[in-house]
Amino acid sequence: MDFKRVALAAVVAWVVDTIYAMVVWMGILGGEMARFPLVFRSEADMNTYLPLMFVGGLVGMFSLVYVYAKGYEGGAEWRRGSASGCCWRSS
Repeated sequence: MDFKRVALAAVVAWVVDTIYAMVVWMGILGGEMARFPLVFRSEADMNTYLPLMFVGGLVGMFSLVYVYAKGYEGGAEWRRGSASGCCWRSS
């Protein structure tokens, strides 16, 4: 497993997720959330937790990409698939 590729994939996934969250939550749903201040925090309150959210998202993306890369290691795919099929079939 190439850790540089895993790290690059995690950072790219984190950037895409962050941009998506900004567009959806702040752009599209921002007005709806402002209508219900007892349910949702204000934007000023959320900005204090923003660095923690960014770090948590990055750690989560590293975990997700690592698990995916570990499950999709190279090799003879038909052999691994056949072995998995035989194990599932016998149980």
